[in-house]
Amino acid sequence: MCPAQIQLCYGDILKAKADVCICSIHRSRDMKLFPVSHHILRKAGATVQKQLNEKQCKIEELGMGQVEMTEAGDLKSFKKLLFICLKSYIKGNEKYLLKSLIKCLEIAAKDKHTIVAVPALATGGLNYPPEEVAKATLEAVALHNLNHGRTTTIKTVKVVLFDDDIDLIRTYVMVCNAGSTNLNDLYRTRESRLSQRPSPGVTLATAPPDETCYTDTTQECKPPQATGILQKVGSKN
Repeated sequence: MCPAQIQLCYGDILKAKADVCICSIHRSRDMKLFPVSHHILRKAGATVQKQLNEKQCKIEELGMGQVEMTEAGDLKSFKKLLFICLKSYIKGNEKYLLKSLIKCLEIAAKDKHTIVAVPALATGGLNYPPEEVAKATLEAVALHNLNHGRTTTIKTVKVVLFDDDIDLIRTYVMVCNAGSTNLNDLYRTRESRLSQRPSPGVTLATAPPDETCYTDTTQECKPPQATGILQKVGSKN
């Protein structure tokens, strides 16, 4: 059984108790331009925006899929914030979202965190299809489990959905119940994986063509289980 599990929740993501919160951000790093990052800014205080601005001396604008990390400011529910630069949806952007989510999980695990919270990234004004975002989230967790087995410190990925968006909630529940990760299409049998073991990077069909995801192909990993379906954030779980 893979260690990291998906926990579907609804409500205000800032009430979700987690070590790390992931959200999207505009390429300018201006937190006021996206709804969730603006919500975080109002509650976390100006120190988070200041930390992001200080990184501008190195790179003026963020690239598509680039990840930035800051402290959580005045937020008591989180220890760290991870921001993914996303742009308006065009077909294929979900591949960059997947890559960025994998990177976020890597960062969280490297820092020994155990719980990660993530909203339905970019499904609002950026017009990412909810089904594609749900699949990317599920697949990122599955690939993280595949790469690290039982060595990862991440135990739970809380997917926090808007409680008034019934269609969004329905989509995530359906994707999680289906366990759609495409891993079976990549490695159909244990025998074929062992006979074609790569060294050590494998270019996955779901990643951008110029990037590699490092996997231990001897690992057996099922899609992450979805537990605690539709728990309200802030409730005991």
